[in-house]
Amino acid sequence: MITIPAATDIPLQMAVYELTPSEAQMEQFWKLYNSIDHVCTEDAALLDIILEQTQSYFVGDKTLDETADLIQRREPVRQRESVTPSASPPTCPTSAPV
Repeated sequence: MITIPAATDIPLQMAVYELTPSEAQMEQFWKLYNSIDHVCTEDAALLDIILEQTQSYFVGDKTLDETADLIQRREPVRQRESVTPSASPPTCPTSAPV
């Protein structure tokens, strides 16, 4: 068991297991990996929403389900506000060629 210092007074403990993938799993992984042509970069606005909404979860004021619901309700609003009426919502806020 590993204890990780947390940003709150609540210590985080987790078990770490090392699993070796099978050859078939590795082939599937590399096939998927080699098919990637663009990657999404960090979405600062979404990260802000997540950080803001999870604070009350981590101090015990909201449940996980309540927190997830708040984040999911705010994200579409943020997307609508960041897109001009003539443009369609992007699937990735910014992307970079691989």
